Amino acid sequence: GMYLSPVMWNVEHLPKSLHGVVMFNPVVVPMELVKCGLEGRPLPVSAGYVLYSVGVCVGLLWLGASVFRKLEGAVVKKL
Repeated sequence: GMYLSPVMWNVEHLPKSLHGVVMFNPVVVPMELVKCGLEGRPLPVSAGYVLYSVGVCVGLLWLGASVFRKLEGAVVKKL
C-alpha cells in the first residue's frame, strides 16, 4: 500500500501522462498537501483534484457511518 500512496514519492516526479491516473487515489491529495506545506513549495495539484479527494473522503465517511449505525447493535450483542 505504501507504494501506491505518495509516501515514498512526489507527484512532481511522475510523467504528466500519469497524473490523471494517480489522482484517482484519494490519499494522494492530502499527502501532497502535507508535504508541500512542510517543505514550503506550491501544490502541484489542481483544485478539481482537491474537490474530488474531499468528495470521496466525505462519501466514504458517510458510507462507513451508515454501515456502523446499521450493524452496531448486532456486533455489541455478540461481544
